[in-house]
Amino acid sequence: MAAFAIATAACAGSGATPPSTSAAPPTTRPLALKVLVAGDSQAYSLALSGMFGQGALKVGIVPRAAALLGCGVAQGDGRYVDGTPFTPNVECQTWPELWKANYEEVNPDISIIQIGAWEVYDRIVDGRDLRVGTPEWQQYTLGQLQQGIDILAAAARPVVLLLMPCYDGPVDLGGPPVAGSDLGRVGWVNEMLKQAGARNPTTTTVVDLGALLCPDGKRIVTMEGVQVTDAEQVHFGNDGARIVWAWLEPRLRQIVASQRPG
Repeated sequence: MAAFAIATAACAGSGATPPSTSAAPPTTRPLALKVLVAGDSQAYSLALSGMFGQGALKVGIVPRAAALLGCGVAQGDGRYVDGTPFTPNVECQTWPELWKANYEEVNPDISIIQIGAWEVYDRIVDGRDLRVGTPEWQQYTLGQLQQGIDILAAAARPVVLLLMPCYDGPVDLGGPPVAGSDLGRVGWVNEMLKQAGARNPTTTTVVDLGALLCPDGKRIVTMEGVQVTDAEQVHFGNDGARIVWAWLEPRLRQIVASQRPG
């Protein structure tokens, strides 16, 4: 005790400031965001990349997928692929029930809708041919998407619509080739998504995924030394999803904060 007192006195007499013995305040990390990702297989890969969504967990996102592989929100009796009718999986008709069940179970802070890969098709609905970009296609697809927004905004929680990025060449989802490389069709789908956002200004925000993946209008294959998606430029791997989530995370937090009362 004497030695300690002398040392302290010496420091005081010399005018030197003794080192602080108090610990630095702990750094507070933001609470994890519960995020429901609804849509097709792209949404599934974003939410559950790696083992149980490790790409999201690394940046403070707790993801949950409400997705049916090969299914968007646009349904009907069939799709046209290169002019030939193609019958979709009947399970695709159940997407509203799947979204609603997951939303009620998770009670997310914010939801993301990622669709488009299947909406670029012309389709047959109630015996009518709906061609992408026509008023009839737009009215039908907007109505389907509105149904999804209503499900995910039921508790006044925010919803994000991810715009389709560009694709460098034909896209293969395991079935018929997707017209994702048709920039005209991608543009029509993105305009439809923007209109849906404008119709729901209090709950819905449009986020352009192309700003990350296609900054100059051309698809980026690798970032930070890793491949962002698979060879078909469709599904995210663990490292690719981590990059996307790291880009999305501050935007999602800002949206959530802006819609919380007070």
